[in-house]
Amino acid sequence: MLKHIEIKTEIERELADLVVEKEQRFAAYMANSREAVWRIDFKPPISIEAPESQQVQELLLNSIITEANDAMAMMYGYAKGKEIIGKALKEFMLPSDSKNVEATTTFIRNGYRLNDMMTHEKKADGSTGVYMNSIVPSIENDMLLFMWGSSLDITVLYNTQEELQRSCKELEDKKLTLEEKNIALKELITQIELEKNDLKNRIMSNIENVILPSLEKIKLNKNAKEYIEQHHKALEDLTSSFGRKVSEVRMKLTPREIEVCNMVKNGLTNKEISKLLGIALHTVEKHRRMARNKLGLANKGVNLRSYLISPEM
Repeated sequence: MLKHIEIKTEIERELADLVVEKEQRFAAYMANSREAVWRIDFKPPISIEAPESQQVQELLLNSIITEANDAMAMMYGYAKGKEIIGKALKEFMLPSDSKNVEATTTFIRNGYRLNDMMTHEKKADGSTGVYMNSIVPSIENDMLLFMWGSSLDITVLYNTQEELQRSCKELEDKKLTLEEKNIALKELITQIELEKNDLKNRIMSNIENVILPSLEKIKLNKNAKEYIEQHHKALEDLTSSFGRKVSEVRMKLTPREIEVCNMVKNGLTNKEISKLLGIALHTVEKHRRMARNKLGLANKGVNLRSYLISPEM
């Protein structure tokens, strides 16, 4: 019997030594680990049968830090773990932060075990730290008693990623702005090209239908001085729409009718045109009448000269 008691005592002593050794190893790990290691107790314990919203509130409000190594303390801006033991978790992990509510909800739905749970917590200086947590719970009789966890400070990485996303968003916005400006520039270039071609066509029409015939008249007509004046006026108005107006195929104005129209545009009377061209007055009137008909002005009460000098096509 005595021998049995001695054996039992020896086993108990060895078990006690093992417990002490494990506690010493754990204490050494806690002290030397670069990873934050902690324990949080729930006072009072939380029923896992309670509604989810209630559990979220109790987890955020009733959590007390009961174990913390120095790495845990330094995450919050303290020097030693003992400085934060006994503090409520809500001092750091604000219940009002929607990100923390979302993370806690995910923790509950995942069976109270979670790896890589991101939390946004307040440091001693008031700044915000971002931590990645792994958590293991202790549950007895459907009551969440406490949980052990480890955390990594990813604040710098998180802020860098946030800044990168902001920069990417700004670059994307600038890209869209540049694309819009590029489209507008292309439209402007197209419009300029159209206007340039229009100007070219006007000039060519005036040269072909007004200037060149006028030059030929200078050679043949004794009233060269008057033709030179007409020619001078035509050159001054080289970019007008007159040449194209009177030379469109659908109008079918004759060269003589174009010539009469040009002189009307330049302010000559029928009598002056008759004298300059060496034709009868009634012939001038006939050409004017035919031109009006072909230009679609008959019975409209529109003055021929006003129409010819207008910029409208």
